[in-house]
Amino acid sequence: MAIAQTKTGKRIVVSPAVKGAISEHLATAWLLAKGYDVFRNVSPAGRADLLAVNWTMDETIRVDVKSQGFTLETAGNNNPIAKQARRNETLNRSFYIKYLVVKDDGDCEWYSDKSTPANDNEVTTAKWWVEKTTGQRFPMPGNELASHEWSYFCYWLLKNYPDLVAPFSESFVRDMSVRGRPGYVKHTAGKEMSVLGKILAQVYAKLDEMGMVASRDGEMSI
Repeated sequence: MAIAQTKTGKRIVVSPAVKGAISEHLATAWLLAKGYDVFRNVSPAGRADLLAVNWTMDETIRVDVKSQGFTLETAGNNNPIAKQARRNETLNRSFYIKYLVVKDDGDCEWYSDKSTPANDNEVTTAKWWVEKTTGQRFPMPGNELASHEWSYFCYWLLKNYPDLVAPFSESFVRDMSVRGRPGYVKHTAGKEMSVLGKILAQVYAKLDEMGMVASRDGEMSI
């Protein structure tokens, strides 16, 4: 059984299937409020629960909805659900699926983000930048990315701006770009993260200088 919280704050016992359905509806409403069109998966065994589409930005996000407390971390989470989630994460890396966590109070946040979602009364700063030609967006320099997100960034960089890889090692960037493929289980080390952060900062600075960067405020997804 699972626990759900009503609007009045009362907690009730429901089946896991009902809890999952409630979470999907809350996630759908949250994404709609963010300006996305949302399409639900009719298959209960599908890899993603929702597709969120921003037609203006020509952006589609594959969304897997999770409940509060969801984590892919190994420590302290050796239960079968956590293990299955980590297996699915390895399988789904090349498909660029984002986890949207529905909290007990009904609010939502992206799993890979460390910050708290902004509310309507909060003044936000730009957290993402968009490359104008391809329409792809990435976190502003200094923000953290998951391993599969770094893999996608490196793949995008090599495909669209290979000249910006220098003075960094092209072989390093190419190695990172294939880590999101199915069956590739090598995780990104801390030192590699540091180098990737420097590459992201350099690419952002160069593209901004070229007038190829557009920023969006307050958005919490890739």
